[in-house]
Amino acid sequence: MAPPKLPKSGHAPIIGRQEQVLACVYVIGAGPGPSPVKVGACLDIARHLDEMQRASHCLLQVHDLCWFPDLRIAKRVAAGAHTMMRTGGRHIRGEWFDVAPRKAAVWIAESARSLDIPLLSNDQYRKICASPAQREDNEFTNFLRSVGITST
Repeated sequence: MAPPKLPKSGHAPIIGRQEQVLACVYVIGAGPGPSPVKVGACLDIARHLDEMQRASHCLLQVHDLCWFPDLRIAKRVAAGAHTMMRTGGRHIRGEWFDVAPRKAAVWIAESARSLDIPLLSNDQYRKICASPAQREDNEFTNFLRSVGITST
């Protein structure tokens, strides 16, 4: 399975004409094969992966991502997945688990379901992201609307 495409630099999600900051729960591991994976939550996956890569002896890659409204919720979902993986005897240390990336993704989705928290897949997230130019247009349109001017 190919790693998910990360959101492009400078792109941000727009929901209801408002720019949003969403948090993700990720599955990161070494290469495409079976290896320990880290399951955690963050706001900036590209920066987080870069920081982890600098501390790792092997090339890391993002195996899966799903997105949530804020970091607090993402951390709850990740913690639920951690509990499920610990119960299955897959815990190595900290947020690292001896589990296939696809299985970790299934446990993340199950954790969200059990907490009754909807999630956005990475593909869904990328569809709502807007480029910097689109965001600037959106900001200008919102400003005009806020002062009572509507575009025709």
